[in-house]
This record gives sequence, C-alpha cells and structure tokens, in this order.
Amino acid sequence: MSLLNLVLFVLKECGVILFGLLCLFLLIIFWILSLPIYLYRYLVCLCTKLFCKDTFGKPVTPLGNYFACEFLPSARKSPPRSTLIVTVVVDRPVSFESVKESIEATWLGRDAKKFPELKQYVDSWMGFLFWKNDHSFKLENHLQPKKIEGETDDELEENVCLFMEQLVNKTFHPKRSPWECFVVQNYRNTELQRDKTSTNVMTLLVFRFHHSLVDGYSILKVIIESMMGIPLSTASLTPVSLTNKKDSPSNLTKKIVTNFTLVFRIVYEICHFFALAFTGTTPWHVPLNKKKCGEHICRTKPIPVESIRNIKSKLGVSFTSVLMSCASAAASRSFQLHHAKPEQNCRGRTMPTSIPLPRPDHPDKLRNHVTTTCLKLPTDPDLESLERLYKVDKVLRDGKGLLPLILPFFIALLGSHLAMIVQQITKNRHVSTAFSNFPGPGIQLEWEKGRVLTSDFAGGALPGVAGVGFAILSFGDYLRIAITANSAVMERNQVKELITFFNDEIAILQELAMKQSGSVSQREVNTMV
Repeated sequence: MSLLNLVLFVLKECGVILFGLLCLFLLIIFWILSLPIYLYRYLVCLCTKLFCKDTFGKPVTPLGNYFACEFLPSARKSPPRSTLIVTVVVDRPVSFESVKESIEATWLGRDAKKFPELKQYVDSWMGFLFWKNDHSFKLENHLQPKKIEGETDDELEENVCLFMEQLVNKTFHPKRSPWECFVVQNYRNTELQRDKTSTNVMTLLVFRFHHSLVDGYSILKVIIESMMGIPLSTASLTPVSLTNKKDSPSNLTKKIVTNFTLVFRIVYEICHFFALAFTGTTPWHVPLNKKKCGEHICRTKPIPVESIRNIKSKLGVSFTSVLMSCASAAASRSFQLHHAKPEQNCRGRTMPTSIPLPRPDHPDKLRNHVTTTCLKLPTDPDLESLERLYKVDKVLRDGKGLLPLILPFFIALLGSHLAMIVQQITKNRHVSTAFSNFPGPGIQLEWEKGRVLTSDFAGGALPGVAGVGFAILSFGDYLRIAITANSAVMERNQVKELITFFNDEIAILQELAMKQSGSVSQREVNTMV
C-alpha cells in the first residue's frame, strides 16, 4: 500500500469513527430523554395486567413493534409491508376437515396457552401496542379452502404465485388475529412427485402471517412442531468469540487486554454499521414517498439442496455464499439491463443488503427472535462468476462480528417507545435489498400419512425503502428462492427475469464445480479475492 493510499485509508477510517461516535452520542441522549417514557410503559403494562387482563394480553414485543405499526389508525390506508407467506406441499390429498381438526386440536386446543396471539389482534392502548383478545373469534375467518387451477404445471405454478402476491398485498382485518391458512387440494408438481409417472394430486397449504406475530422460525415451529407434531430443531447464531481459538490467551494479562479492547471493537463495528447503512443507493432503492401499492412475487422451481452443497464443497465456500453470490449476479445483470446510466452503474457496484440472523435459544412461543446485519455485496458487472463468489464469501466471513449480538439491545431501546415514535424512527431508510436464508429440517417429514415434500416462504419488503427481497428456505431435499419486488422498482416480467438470472448463475457455478477436482484452498481463495 502506497503512502498516499495509507493516508486516505486512515482519513476514511477516522471519518467513519467520528460519524459513528456522533450517532452513538445522539442515541445516548435519546435514551436519557426517553427514561420517563420507559417508566410510563412499565406502569401501563402493570396496570393492564392487573385491571384489564380480560381485554388485553401482553404488549407487542419491541421488535414486533417495528412491524406492528402498520396496525396504527394512521397507517391502515398504506399498503401492507410486513406480510409473510409460507407454503407446504404434502404428497397426498389432505381434506379440508383434517386440516381444520388439526388446527383446532393443536393451535386452539393443546397449545392455546402457548399461542394466545392466534386469537388476539393488535390494538393501541395508552400510546403502546398490545395484543387484544378477540371475543368473537371464529376459525372460519382464518381457515378456508382454495382452488387454484392450471392446465400445466407451469400455469398452475404461475397462478400459485399470483395468489401469494394477492395475499401479500392484502391488508389484514384490523379486528382479527393476523393469520390465515388456505388449503389447496388440487395441487400438482411433477418434479416433486415420488413416482414421475404418477398423476396423484398433492395438497398445498398456504399460510399467511403478519411479521408482528412471528418470524421465520416461529412459523416453522407453529406449523411443523405444533400442528404436525414433528420435533423441530432450529439453527442458532454461532456465539462470537472474543479471541481466536487457536491463539486463546493463556495468561491473565492477555485476557485483560482482550476484554479491554472489546469496548473499542464494539464502538468500531457500530461506527462501520452506521457508515454502511448510509451509503449510496442502488436502482432498487425506493423513496418512501414513491412507494406504490403492490408487490410482485415470483419463485424458482424446486432446486435440489444437494446441487448447492456440491458447489459449496467443490469451490470451498459456504452454502449461504453460493446463494448470495447468485443474488448478487442477478442484481448486477438487472442493473446493467434496465439502469444503463453511468452514475447508476457506479452506485450499483456494491449493493447494501440487510440479512436477518437467528438468535440462540428461540422461544417456543410466537416471537420475533432475530437480529440482523448489513453487508455490501459486489455487483460490479466486470466480475467473473468465480471471482464474485469468492468476494461474497469473503464479505460474509469478514461480516461476522459483534454487531448481530449488540443490535437486539438497540432494538429493545427503540422498540419500547411510544408506538407513534416507533413508527417514525424505525423505518429502513437506506438499505434497498433484503436477503433471508433459513435452513429448515434436513430430514424427511411425514404428516397425515403423506410426505412433506417441500416448504418455502416469501413476504413483503418490510417498512422502509427496500425495493427487492430474496427469501430462501431449504426444506428436506429441496429449496426454493422467492423474489419480492415493489411495483415502483420493476414490473412482474422483470421479476421473472431476475429469477432467470438467478438460475443462470447457479448453472454457471455448477459447471465450474464440475471442473474442480477438490475444494479450493484458502490460499487460492485469498489470491482470487
């Protein structure tokens, strides 16, 4: 590194730290000024529990408040942004009555005390959001049969995506618990059938939840573990080690130094997070005042998990790196094709992306128990596929720091405030892309005398300026990628095009993996990056 580059690097880092310290200082001032509000919240919750327990349940969690602000009267006319759609395919016909009996016996019966929110809705009370009991609850308002037609598999799949799109753009009833289930009994998919020549009809379950109620893992728990009665183990966030295990401090002095520098590491990482979050926009960045009412949803055909694992092992990267590299390549091609202005291409060379991460020890209840991080994915059009893959893998490895473990504290700090303040200060105003990758159970599951072949999910782009979201769920032997795009960013045919770009990149990486005799060494990785 030349002297000039070194000076520029130092100046840049100093600027980042100063900006981050300013943000931290303002956050501390905000916290001090908010202490009376936190005391007021505690008193409201205490009085509600003592005197209004027949009317109200628990307050919405701080992270849930981020999504539940959509239920405020001032926001009900705005398009929904926090809807989650989950589909489950069973390889045999399952009657509507069987699904109804299963939900009545589990969600509303055995596990009713565990999941009280399934019979409650979000309402504002004394300035805060609470779960309010629905005394007129009827299962018929949440569970319905649905017929989706299509002469071919492709036509049926297109109609399923259009139905999912309709559900994402539909506002929840303000006086009902924000969840629904639809039973599609005439579903078929030749690629998933046990016998390729069989014409047996499958069953498709389409679940719709609001994000204030659940996160991705809560959905899997409530469907797989509760409704289907199958024990489910979820992945947990790997604890951050304060030191390298290979160089673990062996004496008291080194341990003291390590713990002392931890404070500076936390400040440094938070500074970089603020600096990253406020970087330039991409063509998928949609200003809040230009949000259109409508999200488009398209998804890939079922992709064998083994094919991604093969790329992972042969090219020496992580499973997530393969999928994120494909998303990065698809974004790059879309930018080049539809946003050809030089200044837009320059901004598109990196793409700030938010990535939710599961926190350890997810509770059995309906909760949002995730944290997040923000990374810059390379979208330079001049990158070769292999070079991009290793860059993405390096970004992921370097991005594993303390921030995901610190962020829940800030979420609790902001999400515990008055609902109208939470609505204004917690919107995503800078990151234009979201990427969710949740590994489901890797074993074959059975329910109602049939095999659960696959499951996938999609959802809105959440409150803020994110224009595109990638949602991936690996389940059993397959995974599917669903892409949600705001209609202000692209039309439906462009979302289908993005799916094609994603599939093309997978094919390229598969071909490169076939040429490899073994895993790439770390030395080769570092050389290419």
